[in-house]
Amino acid sequence: MLASSGAKGKFWYPALMITKTWVEVVGWLGVVAVVAAYTLNIFSILTADSALYQSVNALGAIGIIVAARAKRDYQPVVLNIIWLVIALIALVR
Repeated sequence: MLASSGAKGKFWYPALMITKTWVEVVGWLGVVAVVAAYTLNIFSILTADSALYQSVNALGAIGIIVAARAKRDYQPVVLNIIWLVIALIALVR
């Protein structure tokens, strides 16, 4: 379970002390990845059934999950777990 470490600017992950800055960077990279995949799809640069599109979506979802979990913001965690599962199923198909 993720909990605040009590130390200012840090989050606790099992066996790791990760700074708040890194969690924020991972989260923002996740957001950029999801938006980039969507944009590339809308402008017909990537198709929704391409492995690259689904991989970028999956990586983006992971980044958002990490950041939202660290903040104990569970709605984005659930949404992005679903997003990740959909992307992984599409990759396997």
